[in-house]
Amino acid sequence: MVYAAHRAGQWNLWAAPVEGGRLTGDPVQVADDVGQIRSLALSRDGRFVHVQLGNTSDIYCSALEPVSRRPVGEPDRVLAGRGPPNRAGAWAPDGTLFAYLTRRPLPGAPEAYRWRPALMDMGTGEEHVFRLEASAPRAFYVKPEWSPDASRLYFDFSSGVYALNLATAEHGYLVDSTSAPGARMYTFLGTDPDDGSFLYLTAADVMVEDYASYYQARSRVAVVRRDPRTGTDEELWGGLGHWHPWAASLSPDGRSVALVEDLSPSGALGEHVGSLSIVDLDTGGLREVVREPWFWGGYVWDVGGARVILAAFRMREASTVVRADGLTPVQETTFWLLDLGSGQLRQGGTVSFVTGQEGYGARQMSLHPSGSPLCYTMGGSIEDILVREGVRIPEPSP
Repeated sequence: MVYAAHRAGQWNLWAAPVEGGRLTGDPVQVADDVGQIRSLALSRDGRFVHVQLGNTSDIYCSALEPVSRRPVGEPDRVLAGRGPPNRAGAWAPDGTLFAYLTRRPLPGAPEAYRWRPALMDMGTGEEHVFRLEASAPRAFYVKPEWSPDASRLYFDFSSGVYALNLATAEHGYLVDSTSAPGARMYTFLGTDPDDGSFLYLTAADVMVEDYASYYQARSRVAVVRRDPRTGTDEELWGGLGHWHPWAASLSPDGRSVALVEDLSPSGALGEHVGSLSIVDLDTGGLREVVREPWFWGGYVWDVGGARVILAAFRMREASTVVRADGLTPVQETTFWLLDLGSGQLRQGGTVSFVTGQEGYGARQMSLHPSGSPLCYTMGGSIEDILVREGVRIPEPSP
């Protein structure tokens, strides 16, 4: 008999000898920290078990070489022993705390269908998961953003920008459809530590005559500054395009916003063309820096803001490579270093992951304030393609 058990905060796989419907020996742990399991199936000879994983997403970190910014060594799971599923990690401004989302079952709350904000002290390893009441949004998906003083986290939703006070656990909408109507997506960009104003991005669909599918849809995005004292908004920039609003990011100096645009002629595999552009908030100018036939998995500003680290894989090539044993897909993601001044794009190295998930590159990236390590989400969500993984069951003791 093979079964999954949730103990000590993680899912483990166990096997026990059974004869005539009764246990004939002690259970043996087959694998640990396997994530959520949807179903199990045992081979006829009892030596292998098929595991159908329901969620494989987790947060990995790669050390970066200081000059070339190439990843060094193998990536590590930053939350080893706590999951999966976890996603969307974000370093605090001083690098001592790490915020993320988790879908792991909690004591007293075994249901695993709600992403919850969580916080880890990287010095002590202490974890705190916020159990927000029913009035909070049902699902947190997008990587949180920190306030400059590390007292709050901000989250993006189609219904608005949501704020969580880490000291008091008070939470609520900072911007919503009532105060800023007409948008289908709101993205928090950053806070001015001097006057308390903050920048956010709105995206609204624009219907055009030749609208044929999602990939021909256009959005008008706007970068807006809000004064919390008066509640008034000032639009700093606006533009029409095939933007991905959740991928907008404010530069370290707060004077530029990076935007990702999907320029694909259609949604067919192998036709993805991505571009990254920079909005100058001082002049209101928009400058395309790079355009390539890739699917952008994620990106992050490098320290200083002169470069961007990209994670991408070519859609024309297989995104997974099957290991020699034929059991577990290994996903490869290539990192690139983009110089924003010259537009020069340089390959920074490839990393491989046994993720059990096809189709996604590294995404939701966060760089430690010191410049290393670089952390990112790998793996899929509960609705994605499931991968079956073979596990050998040890022979029972005589």
